[in-house]
Parts: sequence; C-alpha cells; structure tokens
Amino acid sequence: MTRAEKERQWKKGNLRWKLKPVQRRIDDVFEAGYHKLFVGECSRRIGKTYWAVLKCFEFALSKPNSNIVYASAFVQHLEKFTVPAAQLIMEDIPGDIKPKWIEGKKTYRFKNGSILNLVGLDKYPDGMRGNFIDLAVFEEAGQISRLKYLYSSVVYPATMKRFGSRIIMISTPSSEPEHEFIIFCDRAQQFGSYIIMTIDDDTELDSPTKLEYLEECLDDETRQREYFCKRIVDQNRRIVPEWQDSYEVEIYRPVEFPYLHRYVFMDIGVTDLTAVLFGYYHFQRQALVIEDEITINGPQMTTDILQRLIKEKEAQLWPKMKTRQRISDNNNLLLLQDLSSMHGIPFLATSKDSLEAMVNEMRIFIKNGRLFVSPKCRLTLGGLKFGMWDKWRKKFDRSINFGHFDHLAALMYGIRNIDQHTNPIPHLWDQNISKETHYIPPTNLYGGSDISNSGKLFKKFFSTICGK
Repeated sequence: MTRAEKERQWKKGNLRWKLKPVQRRIDDVFEAGYHKLFVGECSRRIGKTYWAVLKCFEFALSKPNSNIVYASAFVQHLEKFTVPAAQLIMEDIPGDIKPKWIEGKKTYRFKNGSILNLVGLDKYPDGMRGNFIDLAVFEEAGQISRLKYLYSSVVYPATMKRFGSRIIMISTPSSEPEHEFIIFCDRAQQFGSYIIMTIDDDTELDSPTKLEYLEECLDDETRQREYFCKRIVDQNRRIVPEWQDSYEVEIYRPVEFPYLHRYVFMDIGVTDLTAVLFGYYHFQRQALVIEDEITINGPQMTTDILQRLIKEKEAQLWPKMKTRQRISDNNNLLLLQDLSSMHGIPFLATSKDSLEAMVNEMRIFIKNGRLFVSPKCRLTLGGLKFGMWDKWRKKFDRSINFGHFDHLAALMYGIRNIDQHTNPIPHLWDQNISKETHYIPPTNLYGGSDISNSGKLFKKFFSTICGK
C-alpha cells in the first residue's frame, strides 16, 4: 500500500490493513456481530491487545466526539502493553490527525473531539464512569474483579442512546473456575459475537517459534490455559487441591448409626451467606460424613429463622436422636448466646488459629480420605472443588456461584472440633437395647442393599435379645 493510500485510510478511520490474518478473523466476528457485547478468548501471541487498541483508534477517527474507555485490571499492563501497542499503530499516522498524549491522565485527545481514556482498575476502580461511552474495552477481562458490576452498573448504562456503541471483552481464560468472565463468554456465544483463538490459529507463527514458546512455558496447566484457551484452575490458588470426586458419594448409614456422634457446623454470615452443615463421625472408618446443608442469605438471616431451620433439619435427619455437638465460628457470640438461652440450641464457639493453619488441618484430613459428602450438599461441594484463595493468599476469594466459600469455612471449623478419639459404640452385652430404638437395616457407607457379615451378626444378635 502506498503512503498516500495509507494516509487516506487513516483519515477514513479504516485501519484493518494493519492487521495480520489471525487478527482479521477476530475483526470479522466483531464487525459481523449485531449485539453490543463482543467477547474474544485469545491465547498469548495472537495480538489481541494490538487489535483492541486499533479498534479504539478506528472509533475515535471515524466518529468525532466519541468517548472511548480502555480498561485493564492493572495500570502496569497499560504501561507495558497498551501504550506500546498504540505507539506501534501510530508509526505512520498523518501528523494532522495524530492525537495528543496526556501522560498524567493516561488519555489520548484527538483533534476531532474524540477521547481515549486508559484506565487501570487496580488504582482507579471507578475510572470507567462517565456521562456516556461509545466504545468500552475490557483488556484481560479474566483478571478483572467486579466485572459483572462494571458491565451492568457502569458501562452498559453509559452506552444508552449512543448509536453504534460497542463493548469489547478480550482475554485469555481466567485461572479462576468461577470468574465472572465466563458469564460473558457464554452470553456472547448465544448472540454469535464470540470467538476463541488459540496459538494454532496463528498461521504466520512458524512451527519452531511456536514450539519454543510452548516449551518455555514449563507448567502444563499454564500452557494449556495461556496458549490453548483451556479453562484450567490454577492449582496454586486452590484451597483444597486434595479433594477428589470419589469423595462425593450417596451415603447410606451403617447399622451402628444411632450410636455415632452427630454434628452441626456453622459459619455465620452478615453480608455473606450463613452456612450450616449436618453430618456424623464414623468412628470405625475414622471418617466424617456430611449429609446435608442449609443456606441463608446474610441480610435475610435472623436468629428466629436460623433456629427454626436448624431444628427442622435435625428432626428430619435424626428423628428422636441427640446431636452430639454444634460448632460455630466465634464472630457473633451474642447470636450464639441467643440460640442457646432462647431456643435451646447451644453452639460451641471454635477457637481459631491463622486461617492457613486451619486450612492445612482440613487438607490433611481430606488427603487421608476421611471426608465424604452427599451430592445434595451443592455449596459444600462447590467450596471443596472450586474454592480459591484470593490473589494474595490472605483470605478466601469470592465466587459468583458459591459466595465467600462459607460452607467450606463451616466444614473447616467442624473438622478441628469433632471428637476423633472416643469410641461411641457401647459393649452391646452391657446395654439395655430394644430393636425399636436401635436397630437399622444394615447397609454399608457407599450404598447398596447387600448386608455385610457384621450386619448379619448385628441382626442375629438383635433378634436373639428381642425375642424376634
């Protein structure tokens, strides 16, 4: 293309000729989309930042007085990648349309009145706010916290009555399995405004170079996520990497269940969820079994509602049987006192070490195969499977589906307080046993109707002493 032709294209706001083939494929899907939202999941080395910045320049030049916001999770990303990409794009821009760069405000001001603002959300969380937006870009959206809030409450309303306005989210997959970016990927797919591009889609990248990048990525999980767009959890941030799906089982009680210690574990939430777990400790197997859970949204939780739900669930699970102990976090001692004095539901307030120490205790317990959870406990299982530390490993992260992993916290308090040493099974010959109160048809822990040898002996013994 001649210099004169390049200048004409610049002034028309048409920069597609600057794109390499793989970027044009992204551009084709973007331009063909009728929905305001466009999402691209792209690997490293595709040139997604270059493409996104180029679209900002096209908007700014072709639509005078446009307001464009380009947001990244970190200011550092803007300095290292976004600004250099803009400088590369402007290598041959005609001088009479070249925008002015204002370093202090991270802003490009165009001579036709358009403005391109670069926002690092780590330092300026409200930097995307404005009276109106014609184009918004979320760079590395899989790393941006509060993405749903920013889209729904800040950016989308600002595009109202702005003809031709668009919203771009472009990123490699998030290392967090429940990151809000996934919502927008699924939503954009429904409208045909979504594309996924892996390193294999870059036809200009020769095999030796591709192999070099893949080999130098020494972690296979990172390699699959960053170059092949696989949604793989960052194992280094998982709270309980020892959890195995085989520990999720439909649980059938053993014959000695009436003697086993039954427990209630609770994590009290004010703004978060209040989580209550119900289970028992199988002494012979040295295993904790979680049978059920209840959940109350923090703002809706009252002492009266909480005590009623706990009593109803205990009566449903363990009719005419006593609860050995109820255990709770110690953040609301007044509520625990009310539950005990007013409603007859005493709770032990757990002692607390550092969060990491308590988590390590739980991890060792689970690693040894000593925890089993019923499939009906959706939020407890969610915490075990998808629970993540925050980026600084100081506290539990938040999830769109599982909250602040409150059920995992309740489980953690329970594991550190259950009685693992006392054998609750009495010597049968010393007990006044009646078949009506103590005999349960024998089944094993994992289900099935086969009666084990020990179960047959129990049945024979009960029949003898009860005369039946």
